[in-house]
Amino acid sequence: MRGALIVCSKVAKRVLPPCSWFLPWTFARDVLNDIPEDLIIREYENMWMPCTTKLLRVYVLIYDGVDAWYMMLIDIKRRRVYALDVARTTETEQEKEMCMEKILLFIGKLFRKPRNIINFAGITLDFKEWEYFLYPEGLPSDIDSSETAVWVLAWIMHHSKFARGHFGYVGSPDLIRMKIAIGLASCAYNSLRRHVDSNAETLWRKIKK
Repeated sequence: MRGALIVCSKVAKRVLPPCSWFLPWTFARDVLNDIPEDLIIREYENMWMPCTTKLLRVYVLIYDGVDAWYMMLIDIKRRRVYALDVARTTETEQEKEMCMEKILLFIGKLFRKPRNIINFAGITLDFKEWEYFLYPEGLPSDIDSSETAVWVLAWIMHHSKFARGHFGYVGSPDLIRMKIAIGLASCAYNSLRRHVDSNAETLWRKIKK
């Protein structure tokens, strides 16, 4: 999960100025565990929150501690916050929303910092005036917890090309896993990429014979 997120974050930085932040699940964990703000900024700012003047979206991965993953997506331009949770149940919804609200308020503090505030000209940072939490139509619910990570991976594979149509059926979980593995192995940031390509070519020639 972290590897896929690193790739997404690096790809997002190629766009100048960057328009998305991808925050790992450890960020959410640290906020929920009340780690001091200065320590969180030191740990995550440079790697995961590139300085930009065109921030449009923030993707926050959250791990609920019982082998289930979900995502909070902050859509800045539309002033909306989406909750993407395929393991959503009436029993857990309130607790998860409390967690997301705590994370959202912390991120709001980061938005107000001098390096980030330029992104919010004409946009209120009073989240009471935003729409949240929105659960997109077509999103399945009560998915087995072991498959929740696959859905999260499928969403971040779009590399910040956000569209609500991406939230529907993601296809075969095995296909998603394979696409992620290939993407990680062949991405430009993998120092062993040439080795992977060479071995793949050799194997392919053997198969063709």
